[in-house]
Amino acid sequence: METLTEKVDTLKMAIRIRIAAKLLEKGVESKHRNEKVLRIKKDAHMFNIAGGRYLVEITPTELIDNNGYSFGHGSISIEDLCEAIDGI
Repeated sequence: METLTEKVDTLKMAIRIRIAAKLLEKGVESKHRNEKVLRIKKDAHMFNIAGGRYLVEITPTELIDNNGYSFGHGSISIEDLCEAIDGI
């Protein structure tokens, strides 16, 4: 039987795979760096990250805020990350 920790790791891998698939389909050039990202379009998915900053772009390994700073995926809850990705 898979442990809860293993299930979380499986979910995180599924998230990275979903991001990669969506990047191929809907990726756009970042406003903050020279790479393809998933851009958050709906205010409802622009989750707060830190100090008044909010999520505007997602890469396979990072979240990018409205000022161009990057954060790990763990900077927001896994539920919010999934909701943001699903909303793209």
